[in-house]
Amino acid sequence: MALQYQCDGIRFVHSKQAHPTEGEFDLHVHDSYEILCFVSGNTGYLVEGREYNMHPGCLMLMRPAEAHKLLLRGDAEYERYIINFRADALPPFLQELLGVFHDRALGEKNRYLIHELNGVDPVSLLQRVQQQSDVIPLRVALLSALSALLCATNVAF
Repeated sequence: MALQYQCDGIRFVHSKQAHPTEGEFDLHVHDSYEILCFVSGNTGYLVEGREYNMHPGCLMLMRPAEAHKLLLRGDAEYERYIINFRADALPPFLQELLGVFHDRALGEKNRYLIHELNGVDPVSLLQRVQQQSDVIPLRVALLSALSALLCATNVAF
């Protein structure tokens, strides 16, 4: 099951895979920024050679051209939210918060655990984006969520 939205340089995906297989997740890069919100599964994440353990509610941040890959550690259902975006798709005040992606070495400080996020619960936040999409434009809900996530990760950084 997957919900996907793409518009004006922002892509939002909510995906669940009952039985993920290693072959579905190759090492790759993007030409955009990526925030992955881990919901469930038995996985790790590899970013530029550094391995991270995944925990429910944690965020993974990858900048453009930062190589990353999911590491499966079992057959559990894998659920996540992913937001990919270009810098020019964000309002200027959000562009100012992109240092959390750049002001670090490749493969360093990519993961943010839920207890580091100053009270922000990424899973609940992104679930609300989906729920609010019939009430307010999805792009507005996404920019609001991105604002909260970028502020929380900047404070934790």
